[in-house]
Amino acid sequence: AELKTLAKETKVQYWQWANKDELTTLFTETDPAKIKAVQASIDTKHAAWAEKHGGKKKTAPAKPATPKKDPPKPAPQPSPVKPPEAKIGKKGAEFATVDTAWQQKGTPSKFKKSGKAAVGGAHEKEFWTDENDDKWLFKPIGRKDDEFIAFGEEAAYKIGRLIDPHSIEVRTIQLNGRTGSIQKWRTDLRDDFDFRNILPQDLTTIELEQIQREHVVDWLIANHDGHSKQFIRARDGRVYGIDKGQAFKFLGQDKLSLDYHPNGVCGEEEPFYNKVFRAAKEGKVRVDPNATLRYIQEVEKIADEDYLDLLRPYAEGRFAKDPAGLRHFYDLALERKHNLRRDFEAYYADVLGDRGFRFDKLTAATGKKKLLSSAEEALVEEARKLGWQGKTLPFDSGDVEDQNALIFTETFKGKKRTVVKMKIRPDTDRRIDEVLRRYVQTAVGEKGQPLVEDSFFPTILDAVKNVNFHVGDGKYNRTKIDKALRLRKKLEALQKSADPKVKEMADHYLKWVKEIEESVDWDRATNGVFEQYLPKLDAQKPKEKPPFKVERGKVTHTKRRIGSGTITVEADDIDNRTLFNQNSRMQDGHQYTVTFEDGTRVRYRPWSDTNLYAQRGELEMIL
Repeated sequence: AELKTLAKETKVQYWQWANKDELTTLFTETDPAKIKAVQASIDTKHAAWAEKHGGKKKTAPAKPATPKKDPPKPAPQPSPVKPPEAKIGKKGAEFATVDTAWQQKGTPSKFKKSGKAAVGGAHEKEFWTDENDDKWLFKPIGRKDDEFIAFGEEAAYKIGRLIDPHSIEVRTIQLNGRTGSIQKWRTDLRDDFDFRNILPQDLTTIELEQIQREHVVDWLIANHDGHSKQFIRARDGRVYGIDKGQAFKFLGQDKLSLDYHPNGVCGEEEPFYNKVFRAAKEGKVRVDPNATLRYIQEVEKIADEDYLDLLRPYAEGRFAKDPAGLRHFYDLALERKHNLRRDFEAYYADVLGDRGFRFDKLTAATGKKKLLSSAEEALVEEARKLGWQGKTLPFDSGDVEDQNALIFTETFKGKKRTVVKMKIRPDTDRRIDEVLRRYVQTAVGEKGQPLVEDSFFPTILDAVKNVNFHVGDGKYNRTKIDKALRLRKKLEALQKSADPKVKEMADHYLKWVKEIEESVDWDRATNGVFEQYLPKLDAQKPKEKPPFKVERGKVTHTKRRIGSGTITVEADDIDNRTLFNQNSRMQDGHQYTVTFEDGTRVRYRPWSDTNLYAQRGELEMIL
């Protein structure tokens, strides 16, 4: 393993196909002929693999002409072979920084054991803390022969993040001489943090889509342990699949069906997917195959060679003494990847009762279908006639939660206007934000998005809330208070940053750490309103002039009153604090306001921590 690490770091070409003896020769031999022979052997093995998996056969280099006899020269020292140029836009390249950060952080000396972790499950788990006092969950492997399982969990993470960039980071590490997997402990979960007590018909559309995403991942890696407790739910609406230690365990023996449950013999709960899609087949749940197709398409963007590279640590550990088994495993893994679309077409044919189901027949995926049919256009007109009662308009778009919009009319300054409201899904938010950001007209002093370095806000916010809640009784939660105070060292280090915005962020949060400490000492409330640090943006002009104006600012609302069968606008563009009875602790949030030349106005509130949860993804059109 150390030789392969060295080969990778020194950029030996096709190092993945070299064996131990060949790498030893490359790094220790001084005879150019022997070095050349070894490199030729490695090239030949790679060429055979590339030919088998669709690449062009590599031709052997032509033999050099016999040189004329010259005075002998000193034998040249071997030098690393330059690797092929990286492909621009290679899927997964964006995670290079994350992986480099882990290489620096993921050493045993930077972790200390906190104690046993009683978090359920069949296997031993422990809590460890890193040098920043962040908590991590460590799952040691009991038997040395099973250490490949930890590499399987990391492979599942690295594959999963290519489909969902927000996948929970899982790494392989050795602590106290034991190999295992480790992941950061989440502190942002809901009270009902998994699906153990949730019926499929109670899932939101956004949750269903995320379960469909995890279904694609788990079938790709042949993980059939996805029961209801293997999903965790964050307060921001995200769902994460966890504990994929059974990745590839049943590869080649499994099937994608509503009743496949290999862990049933162990008394384990069946996969949650079985329950959800049985409910869909029974008409209790509506699933959108477009969601599954989007994630399949992400898998199809992964090059076969890159995919096998992700599997290699796991595969070489599991089949260390079985070369034939290793080759068969790679064949099965690629076959699963190549047949992913076909497998899910057969699955949805069963779920939807459509024997001829094909993803390419989904008009919504191609965008060729009208967003509104003639009947739906008539429905819009009906909504106008109904006035204040409004009308729900269902339409076929995978970007809107529940695939419907609310339409109603209201009176503003004596004139009628139509309002359309809908909730945009988190997966679509990024695309909308990118477009609006491109055209936004930024005013001097306007605030932007939280910095990447900002991991401090939730911890300090918890402490501030705790202090102000317990003023007078002194029953502070010392765990929350101490966790905030321990941030001081890290923030002081960031004060030395060359980036003025990072330095300004550190100054802002250090002031509040001091405020928390003094408030506890004097048993008083904190002074001022604590808000997340948002850097000020420089004034800028859009690159191209669109037929509309985009502005970014705090969240604003229309204050409405219902009376005499109509909705009347009392005030337009009032902020959160005004709407909520001058509550000084109410955060401003941020929204985009798009104004068209004909007076049409659109408000959009992104899925951002700076916005109240209920306001995230809200889109309102005023016509």
